[in-house]
Amino acid sequence: MNLKMFICAILLSLLSIGCSQQAWYEGFQESGRQQCNEQVSQSAIQQCVDSVNSQSYYQYQKEREGLSKD
Repeated sequence: MNLKMFICAILLSLLSIGCSQQAWYEGFQESGRQQCNEQVSQSAIQQCVDSVNSQSYYQYQKEREGLSKD
């Protein structure tokens, strides 16, 4: 394998890792929203969904990076 192919393979691997983390995060959010539907009242469902949706992946990532710098 030449150097260009090796570098491309590494870059693709790194890019797929980032996408996978976002997909996992969004999957956990969806799972949380599904669990919210098991609540008894409509207001409880809405509060639950609001708490699950309170943070986007990009906000989560910024917070996570900030914590790792400490």
